[in-house]
Amino acid sequence: MNWKVRKGELPMLDCNVKRKEDGKLNTSVYRKPTRSNRYLEFRSSHPMSVKIGLVKCLNDRAQKLSSTKENLRQKVIHIKEDLKLNNYPDKLVKKYVSKSK
Repeated sequence: MNWKVRKGELPMLDCNVKRKEDGKLNTSVYRKPTRSNRYLEFRSSHPMSVKIGLVKCLNDRAQKLSSTKENLRQKVIHIKEDLKLNNYPDKLVKKYVSKSK
């Protein structure tokens, strides 16, 4: 496995690890440059439980991989934008996407 550190950042799986000046590690969700921002379309015929599960999964991943409140805030913004592009209703997104840690 090859690791490429760029600008002090190491993308690993879906996590981005960055060493701060004080030597501590800062983690956030890694978004590939080639991402398409496409998720399960809300208007698809999948059960509602699957759609809600997707929203919860995205939120849980952001909560677990964000080491700072600022990283989490930025990821929540991305999640909301991506879900809006995939026609998820604001009410459903607000219910399951949380900014708190």
